[in-house]
Amino acid sequence: PTGSRPQDAPGPGRSMRSGPGDYRQPQQESTVDLELIVLGSALLSAENLRAIVETTRSDDFSTPANITVHSKMAEMFRDGLGVDRNTLIPALQVSGVLQQVGGETYVRSLESAVPFGDYDLNSYLGLLRRCNVKRKFVAYGDAIRGEAMQGTPPEDLLAQAQSYLRPIAECINQNSWSSPAPFPRHRIDAMAPDLLPGFLGVMAAAVSEATETPFEMA
Repeated sequence: PTGSRPQDAPGPGRSMRSGPGDYRQPQQESTVDLELIVLGSALLSAENLRAIVETTRSDDFSTPANITVHSKMAEMFRDGLGVDRNTLIPALQVSGVLQQVGGETYVRSLESAVPFGDYDLNSYLGLLRRCNVKRKFVAYGDAIRGEAMQGTPPEDLLAQAQSYLRPIAECINQNSWSSPAPFPRHRIDAMAPDLLPGFLGVMAAAVSEATETPFEMA
């Protein structure tokens, strides 16, 4: 989906949409900036929220505050509740975690992180996913290196490597197309071309000839 934010006045360092249909692509943002943009976008529309909840997980975020905010958003979405700053703040308060994430000020700052005008939310989600994969690879390397230096047996290292790489693979493949599902095979009776009257029979016969497929398929 394409995100959209009211074009009242651009914030510091933000530029307005430059022309019709010109959806701005994300610039080189830090990981934390990307997380703020994504979470802020979820507060702006139900369409954005659905796209974010369906394509990200809480552990895709790097800070405890952002993990908590995403988790609460996803919970509210699954419960069929609307999510904006006026509903999210009380929900975090009731859960006893509002101050842990930085209070109302932090929640309200999420929207200000979102670019003004129209922007490509999917591009930001893709960048966030790539940053998350890199972060997990770094954490994986550090953990395995530490285990190896401590003399962990190779068999155990292999098992640990598989456990680390599994969630990374899931993250990479999260939005990949699944393998094609074959159509069921059906055997049908032969059909005489004259069963289809007038132009319909002529058209079916022509399609069958042009595509070199059985008349019954046409």
